[in-house]
Amino acid sequence: MDEQPILIIGAGASGLMAARELLKAGRKVIVLEANDRAGGRIHTVHDPSFFSHLELGAEFIHGRLPVTLSLLKEGNISYCPVQGTFWQINREGKPTVTENHLQLLTRELDQLTADQTADDFLRAHFSGEQYSALRDTVRGFIRGYDTADTSRASILAFREEWLDEEEEQYRVSGGYIKLIDFLLSECTSKGAFIYFSKIIKKIGWQKGKVTALTSSGEQFSGSRIIITVPLGILLSSGQEKSSIIFSPAIDGKLQAAKEIGYGSVVKIFLQFDHTLWNDLPEFNQVKNGHPFIPGFIFSEAAIPTWWTQFSDNPTLLTGWLGGTPAKQYENEGEVFFLKAAIDSLSAILKVTPGWLKEKLISSKIAHWTRDPFTLGSYSYETIASGMARAVLNMSVENTIFFAGEAFYTGKHKGTVEAALGSGLAVAKRITGYKDQTE
Repeated sequence: MDEQPILIIGAGASGLMAARELLKAGRKVIVLEANDRAGGRIHTVHDPSFFSHLELGAEFIHGRLPVTLSLLKEGNISYCPVQGTFWQINREGKPTVTENHLQLLTRELDQLTADQTADDFLRAHFSGEQYSALRDTVRGFIRGYDTADTSRASILAFREEWLDEEEEQYRVSGGYIKLIDFLLSECTSKGAFIYFSKIIKKIGWQKGKVTALTSSGEQFSGSRIIITVPLGILLSSGQEKSSIIFSPAIDGKLQAAKEIGYGSVVKIFLQFDHTLWNDLPEFNQVKNGHPFIPGFIFSEAAIPTWWTQFSDNPTLLTGWLGGTPAKQYENEGEVFFLKAAIDSLSAILKVTPGWLKEKLISSKIAHWTRDPFTLGSYSYETIASGMARAVLNMSVENTIFFAGEAFYTGKHKGTVEAALGSGLAVAKRITGYKDQTE
C-alpha cells in the first residue's frame, strides 16, 4: 500500500466521490480545491432577497440515476419530482413544426449508420425552407439541453436523447448542496485533508510521484494525482487564472481533451412578488379539474428556456441560455442579461417590460462561462468524443488520472451522475490496480 497520499484536484462531486472511495480502501487523500467552497458546478446559495434557495449550477436529477439516488438514500436526503406542464410558445406568424416533419426526423435518425455533426445532418436531410421550423427545433434542443455548438455536436448523441423515453426528473429537497455536504462529511470523518482556495498552477510528476504547486507557492506531494477540474480548465490557455501546466508535458492527453465538446451557459433568476400566472388568464387555466401551470417554457425569445419552482416557489422564474448564443455573449454583464430576460418574458407572457419590473423583487445571474474555475457549462458529445475519452481514461504511467463528468462513459453524460460515476470508477481502478496506461 502506498505510504504517500493520493492528491485530488477539485472538491466537486467527482473529486469528493473519488476521495470517499479511496478513503474506504484505506488510502490517504489530500483534496485541493481552487474555490473557497466545495461543489464545483453544484452551487446552492441562500440569498435573503429570494424566497428560497437558488441552484446556481446543477439543479435536476434526470431520471432514476443509480449512483446519485443511492447516495441520497445513504445520506437520508430527500428529493421530489419536478411538477408543472411543458409549454411551447412560438412567435406569432412563424411556421411551427408539423407532425409529419417530426415523423420524418425520427425516420432519418433511425436510419443513420455513421455519425456526423448536427449541422451537417440538417443540411443533408432538411435543407429546404419548409423545414426551417424543424431545424430551429433541433438546434434549439441541442443548444438548450446540451449547451452545445451544433457545428460540433454529434447527431448520434442527439438521436439517443431525442428518441429516449422521457424519464421523470427530480430536485433535491433543500438543494444539491446537501449531497456535497454529505460527501464532505464522509471524507473528513475518514481522515481526508481538504484544502480550499488552493489554485494549482503546476503539476510536476514522474512515475509514482507527483507534486502540485499552488499560485501562492505552496507545494503538496503524493504518489498519484486525480485531476477532476472542469474540461474548460484543461482546455484553457496558460493566461487563465486556473490554468494548469504539467511538467513533463502530457500533450497527448490535452489534445484529446480538445475533441470533447464543452458548452457555455448563463442562468438567470428572477424573483417576483407573487405568482405571475394569477394575473394571466392564458397561463392560469384549469383542465380536467387541475391547474394547468407552466413547469417549463420553451420559446424563441432571446432567453428561450424558462422554468418555475412549482409548487415550492412559483414566484421564482429561472431563465436558461445555452450553447452558441451563450458563448456569443460571454463578455456581457448582468445589466445586459437582466434586460434580455425581462424582454424575453415580456414577449412570452405578452405583457409589458414595465409590468414585470414593477413586480420584480430581486435578480441574480450565474454566468458559468465567465467563472474562472469553470469556464463553461458541461461536456457534450462530438464525433470524436468516444475515442478522446478512451485516451483520457488511460492513466499517465499509473500516476496521473482524469475524472469528471467529461470523462464518464455511461449513458447519463453531462450530469452530476456522470461526475459521481467517473470519480467512483477512477478510485476503483486505483484501489484495484486495474488500469491501462500509455
